Amino acid sequence: MKMIYKLLRLIININLKLLGGICLTILVIILIAGLWPFNFFPKNKVAWLPDKTGVYFSSRGIILSPDPLNDPQQLLLNKQSITIEILIHPTEEPPDNINRILSIYDGEDSEITFLGQWKNHLIIQSRVERPVGNILHSEIGADDALGKDRDYLLSITSGTEGTAIYINGQLAQTYPRHRLLGSITSKKIGFILGNSPVGKNSWKGRIMRLAIYNRTFAAEQVFKHYQSYLENNFTMHPEKEGCIGLYLFNEKQGAVIKDYSNLNNHLTIPVLFRPVKKIILDPPWHDSRWNKSFVQDTIINLLGFIPLGFFFTAFLLKASNWKKKIIYIGVAATGFAISLTIELSQIYLPSRYSQLGDVICNSVGTVLGILILHLIIQSRKIHP
Repeated sequence: MKMIYKLLRLIININLKLLGGICLTILVIILIAGLWPFNFFPKNKVAWLPDKTGVYFSSRGIILSPDPLNDPQQLLLNKQSITIEILIHPTEEPPDNINRILSIYDGEDSEITFLGQWKNHLIIQSRVERPVGNILHSEIGADDALGKDRDYLLSITSGTEGTAIYINGQLAQTYPRHRLLGSITSKKIGFILGNSPVGKNSWKGRIMRLAIYNRTFAAEQVFKHYQSYLENNFTMHPEKEGCIGLYLFNEKQGAVIKDYSNLNNHLTIPVLFRPVKKIILDPPWHDSRWNKSFVQDTIINLLGFIPLGFFFTAFLLKASNWKKKIIYIGVAATGFAISLTIELSQIYLPSRYSQLGDVICNSVGTVLGILILHLIIQSRKIHP
C-alpha cells in the first residue's frame, strides 16, 4: 500500500504538460475500448453446412422471419397452443449468458418466449403478463440436456394443460403451470433463430430442421416424429397436423430458407448482422444474472474510468484556479458525459450494446478516481 501511495504522490506532482498528455491518452483509450471494433456493417455469421443439410452459427448470427405471421396464423396462435420441434447440434458450451436458439417475439421489450442454452442446460423463458400490466417471466428447462457435438431433436409442446419438454423423443420435464404463449397479444408475431431480437445472445451451433405447429402433441406423436427424423423423413403431411412452419434447411445456398408448410413463411439469412430491435440504454435488470461474465463487465467498467477521474482532476487542480468542489463536480459530469456518448454511439454499432449499467459503472468509477485523489491530498496536505 505504501508503494502505491508513493506512486500516486509522484504521479500527481509531475509537470502540467505531461499530466495533460496522460489525460489525452486515457481519453483515447476509453473511446477505442468503448467503440471497438468500429464495424458499422458486420457480416452475419451464418453459413450453410457443406456436407449435410442445415446452417451453422459461428458467432454473431441471426436468421429472421422477414414477414410477420399473417392474420390466419395469428388467430391460430391466439389459441395459445404450440409445438416446436427443432433439430440442433451445439458446437460449444455458451458463456454465462443465456444464448438464444429460437425466439418468438412481437415487438415488445421482451420476447413472448425463447428456447436458449446456458452452459449445457436447456432454458425456456416465457413472458407472463399480469392483470395490472406488470410483465414478469417464467423460466423452465432441462438440466444437463445439451452437450457438445451431438444432435438433439427438441420437442416442446405447450397449451392450456401446461408445457412438456421432450429430448430425442423422450419426455424430459413437464411444467403444468407454464405456458409458452401465455402473454401473446394481437400484435404481429415473428421468430428468430440463433439470437435474441436485440442481437446480444448469439448461439453457436447447427440447426438442421424446424417445425412449428399450432396445437399440442401427445407423447406418442412426439415419439413418432422422432422416429421419422431417424428415418430421414420430415414431410409427414404437415398440413394435417396444424403445421404453420416447416423448414428442412436443404437449400445449401442462397439467403432464403423455404417453408414447406402451406403458409409460405420463408426465412431469410441477412447478409449483414442487424438486430431486429435496437435497445437504447438497456437497464441492468433486463436479462442480467449475477454470473462471472456480469461481474467481470461490472469491474472492468468501474476500473476503466478511475484513471479518468484521478488524472483529469489532478490536471485541473494544477491548470486552473477553480475551487476544488467545482473541479470535482465538473470531472464527475465529464465522466458521465463521455460514458453516455459512448453508449449512445453504440446504437449504430451492431456488435455493441447500449447499456445503462455501463454508464452507471463508468460514472461511479470516475467518482472513485476523484475520491482517491482527494484522500491523498487531504491526508498529506499535498497541493498539486
